[in-house]
Amino acid sequence: MAWFVKYNIAKLYVDQKQRKALMAILNSNIFYWYWRCHGDGFHCGFKEIGRFPTKISEMSKEETERLESLGSGMSEALMLNSAIKVRNQKKTGRIELQTFSFPPCKPTSDLIDWEIGATHYKLSDEKIDYVVNYDVKYRMGQSEDEDAIENLEE
Repeated sequence: MAWFVKYNIAKLYVDQKQRKALMAILNSNIFYWYWRCHGDGFHCGFKEIGRFPTKISEMSKEETERLESLGSGMSEALMLNSAIKVRNQKKTGRIELQTFSFPPCKPTSDLIDWEIGATHYKLSDEKIDYVVNYDVKYRMGQSEDEDAIENLEE
């Protein structure tokens, strides 16, 4: 919980120096795996983020700089692969939602995992590979039809 300055109902406040590094960590497959194991699989809020075991303040300057660079790359990839969806609701009226497509961002997320998995968490290559590929078919949007075709081709 070292990155929290304070939070309220709508915003998470993070030290300016740690924002891009936190952006990288929260978009890692390691965080996704943790959330799937410890969360409800639907909501991801302050509780899940605050309980995630990491301490940016204990990372080396070089590690933090690499994470900042990866966080910037992830931010750019997410923006390039986002779209604004418009919904008209009876009670609330017009709502605009920005939606993000994860599959094109997966390579950047994988780089984040190799960085934090090896340096911060001291995970073996085998464990990092497990987390990188955890739930990959679901996350990459492979349908059951594609899975069936893949099995026929083997």
